[in-house]
Amino acid sequence: MMSNTRTVKMTVVALSTAGVMALGALALAQPGPGGWHGPGSHGHMGGPGVWALRQLDLSDEQRELVRSIREQHRAELQAISEKLQPAREALTAAAMTVPADEAEIQARAADLAAVQTEAAVLHAGIHAEVFQILTPEQQEKAKALHAEWQERRAEFRQRHLERRQSGEHPPQN
Repeated sequence: MMSNTRTVKMTVVALSTAGVMALGALALAQPGPGGWHGPGSHGHMGGPGVWALRQLDLSDEQRELVRSIREQHRAELQAISEKLQPAREALTAAAMTVPADEAEIQARAADLAAVQTEAAVLHAGIHAEVFQILTPEQQEKAKALHAEWQERRAEFRQRHLERRQSGEHPPQN
């Protein structure tokens, strides 16, 4: 039983992490309080996002095209956003049920994964549309920024792992 409980907990943690990543994808297409590029933009959640666009020195025309692309997908993004929270809550509720119902947890995890997949596909499409409006130089800079972000993320994970192994952070049960 302990093994099943640990597996369930690990599944919930993994899916929660995936959910955060999917939300990052959605955040790329949502304006913050300051507009698409203003304070409060949340592109950082799932990747370099909006802050990276600011570093690419977009022309006024390119900025308008980015806004247009995002606006074209606003309804789809909103629909996915509205599906994510209930799917996460259903998985959490299933995982907290005692005794654990592994089949129910797997079903709710599959539901959440389907919504996250939909979000990832939509995000990839939006990314491709935006990437096409960049100049070759901006595309290269965007790739470099993404690589830099991935490197920082890997370093963060490594530091976190080292802290956990050193006992600074007790392991999650």
